Amino acid sequence: VNSAYYRAGGFLRNANQCAKFCNLIFTMYLTLFDHKKINIPIFITYLSIIVLAGSRTGMIVSLALVSIYVYQKIKKSKKNTNTIMFIITISIIAFGIQYFLSSYFYNMRIINIEDGIENSLYSKTNALNFYYDYTLYNEEWGHYFIGNFYSSLSNVFMQNNLISLGKFDSDIGYLFYSYGIIGLIIIGVCTIIKYKRTKTSPYYYPIFLWIISAAVYTHIKFIILFTVILLAFNRGHDDAYTSNKLDC
Repeated sequence: VNSAYYRAGGFLRNANQCAKFCNLIFTMYLTLFDHKKINIPIFITYLSIIVLAGSRTGMIVSLALVSIYVYQKIKKSKKNTNTIMFIITISIIAFGIQYFLSSYFYNMRIINIEDGIENSLYSKTNALNFYYDYTLYNEEWGHYFIGNFYSSLSNVFMQNNLISLGKFDSDIGYLFYSYGIIGLIIIGVCTIIKYKRTKTSPYYYPIFLWIISAAVYTHIKFIILFTVILLAFNRGHDDAYTSNKLDC
């Protein structure tokens, strides 16, 4: 199979959804075991899934997660030598993986960044820009400020206006269409306030990068699982609570 076209989606079938759920599971793993070293077999298995899924967003989220992990280790480490060796090791592994993929699997979708920007990101931003310009040009202020409330109608809007993408295909587009600019701002502000108050682990923040290319808020199965994992496995709040008890 040509590696440029093959994308593994697992039982989820959709490759991007597969990568997104794996991102979330790996995030949970890092949150629970951030005091330990990364289990190499687990990390290799996880990275292999992201690569086979061909998800560029999934890879960006993965790099963000590893960067946070490295930062956490540096912050907690008392031995500068160990920290430096750890960073060097991670860097060598990252360059090694990049060299291996670019040398032997140069057609793989995940390393074709230019195609991702031109054919994926631009198509989504163009669809969003068209709707933005459309509401302003026709002075549909109600839709602009408070939205249409039904994201499913966006597909009809796209078809009627002959938008080639046929859908927004990202949270930002769907949220703006459904709840308008006011709703979009309220959702963002409330999310930030909620995460700060509950001392949510920083490992969960990169997951929201998916709102640019896919969905977090408007994917009902994912947001339910995301919420359950935050409630059950987020250690940030528990650690803060334990620390406060010890101080007392």
